[in-house]
Amino acid sequence: MIRASPTLICATSLFPQDMSLSHQDRNQALINRRAFLGRLGINADRLVCCRQVHSSHIRRVDETDAGRGAVAPEEACADTDALITSTAGLPLAVLTADCFPVFFFDPHTPSAGIAHAGWRGVREGIVEGVVERMHSEFGSRPGKLRVGIGPGIQKCCYEVGNEFEEFFPGKVRQREKRLYLDLAAVITARLHDMGVYPSNISNSGECTCCLEGRYFSFRRQGELAGRMMSVIMLK
Repeated sequence: MIRASPTLICATSLFPQDMSLSHQDRNQALINRRAFLGRLGINADRLVCCRQVHSSHIRRVDETDAGRGAVAPEEACADTDALITSTAGLPLAVLTADCFPVFFFDPHTPSAGIAHAGWRGVREGIVEGVVERMHSEFGSRPGKLRVGIGPGIQKCCYEVGNEFEEFFPGKVRQREKRLYLDLAAVITARLHDMGVYPSNISNSGECTCCLEGRYFSFRRQGELAGRMMSVIMLK
């Protein structure tokens, strides 16, 4: 998934380039990051990353944060699952392997954000939180936001337990006596509720679990799964 415009770059890396500095070969991951970001015209040394904890914690970053987590995961923004900024030339990143990367862009302020949206963070309100923080920090109006939902585990593969019917009413469906969650639909509905126009929301619709030759998937690969990187940057 790659989008570019005169004012914005956003993209998600593809299998088999593992972008995680914490899982297997850190040196190879750094090579992968530089190659991926270089193709986008992004300086890898300025990358801002999160130490993700499946929360609703959001951090505003600026020029002073450039390079946090770029080469050492312990230097990334701690206990954070979404980043927002109004600083041009500052690339923001999240890592995923079934959770959804969600891209936020306000061309009017301008400002941007990115969220790591798994079921826990979504349940806690990370999607709504980014919309609210972009409004309070930058003056972004929900109706002007453009939001992209990247690749993640879709309802075809996201089997869940009975408790998810309470967590996400109306978004769990039974199929062959098993329950499946449509987390992308939950994200979309919450964006609508916050005032983001349906016409301003795009969804890749791609399932990380199904598309074995394209994406890493924790559900499919378990602890051996690498991580994709999703990045957004104001130009």
